[in-house]
Amino acid sequence: MPYGLRFCREADSVLEGFLCSEPTVVSDACRRADGGLDQFVCDDVKMQKLQKGILEQTRWAIRAMVTQLLRGFGS
Repeated sequence: MPYGLRFCREADSVLEGFLCSEPTVVSDACRRADGGLDQFVCDDVKMQKLQKGILEQTRWAIRAMVTQLLRGFGS
């Protein structure tokens, strides 16, 4: 069985739930918030900032890759 599937099936932290797009895992992890990271990001404002930051960094990385590809084709 591929590792990624097992990872998502056994997800139990906020980060794992977020990466696997499992809102139930995120909600459950916030209710029990064992670790420091879970306690930190379970605050709604901090969670929104974290999600926004991840999306912005992803967009930046994709834009940089596309720019590099286009520059490579132009040469």
